[in-house]
Amino acid sequence: MKQMKRLFAIVLILSMLLVLAACGGSKTPSGGGAAAPGKSDSLPGNYTAVIDMSSMMDAEEYTFETPLNITLEMELKEDQSFSIGINVEQFLADVETFYRTEFPEVIKKAFTDRGYSEEELSSFLKEMGYDSIDAYLDDQIQASLETLRENYPTETGVHFYLEGTYKVEGDQIYFTGKEDQEAEVKEACKINQDGTITMTLKIADIDYDLTFSKQ
Repeated sequence: MKQMKRLFAIVLILSMLLVLAACGGSKTPSGGGAAAPGKSDSLPGNYTAVIDMSSMMDAEEYTFETPLNITLEMELKEDQSFSIGINVEQFLADVETFYRTEFPEVIKKAFTDRGYSEEELSSFLKEMGYDSIDAYLDDQIQASLETLRENYPTETGVHFYLEGTYKVEGDQIYFTGKEDQEAEVKEACKINQDGTITMTLKIADIDYDLTFSKQ
C-alpha cells in the first residue's frame, strides 16, 4: 500500500503541474488564419494567435488527444500603443476541459502500467474518501485552477504579458515594451501580405514563434 500511495502522489504531482510546467517547453511555433492585406494604415485593431500547449506536454507514455490552446490577444491602437495578453477565464475553462477529458485515463494508465488493477485503484481512492476518479479529480482540478488564478492576476479579464508602443517601417513593425514586464518581442516583426503579423515573443525565458491574425 505504501508503494501505491507513493505512485499516486507522483501521478498527482505530474497531473496537476503539467499545465504550469508546459510554459517551460522549447521554442514553439504557432499559427493563425488569413486577414486583410497588410497596410500600415489598416494595422490598428484586435489580433489573436494560438499556442497549442498539449503538443508540448506529450510525453513518452502519454499522447494527449484533447488540444489545450492558449489564445493570445493583441490590440494595436491608433495612437501606436499596444498590449498582448490572455483571456484568463477562457484559458481556465480550456484547462478544466483538458483535465477532465485526459486525466482519468492518465491516472488509470499510470497504475495499470505498473501492475495495479482498476479495482485496486478504486479501493485506494475509497480509502482517501473518493467514490471515483472523477470525484478525486474534482477536488484536484479546483485546487489547480485556483493556483493558476493566482499566477494570472487580473482585474479586467485579460492578463497582460506586455504593453507599450509600436512603430511601422515598410513591412516591419517594431514593438517597444514598458520596463519590468513578463514578456518581450524579439527583433523586428513581419507584416505579411495577408495582413498577419509574425513575431517571436519571449515569455519566462521561452521563445514562441507566433502568427497574429486580425479579427
